[in-house]
Amino acid sequence: PAAKRKFGYYSLPVLMDDSLVARVDLKADRKTRTLIVRSAHWEEQRPTDGVERLTAVVRDAAHWRGLENIVVEDWGDASRDLRRALG
Repeated sequence: PAAKRKFGYYSLPVLMDDSLVARVDLKADRKTRTLIVRSAHWEEQRPTDGVERLTAVVRDAAHWRGLENIVVEDWGDASRDLRRALG
């Protein structure tokens, strides 16, 4: 059930330097050409440059899908960091 989900329905692992450092749940809204970060969560192994690298991962995902905008929803401890980094 949705209420019991901790990371989101389509949560994807984010690996950096062979370590799981974050999980993100991404959704593409093709109509508005927007990548929606439904949730973003840090793992314990978060590197010092994790925010910059996670931001690059999200931007790459948007570019790969041909999306022009990125919106970060407020679910997970990495969401605020991502929103701030994306400006």
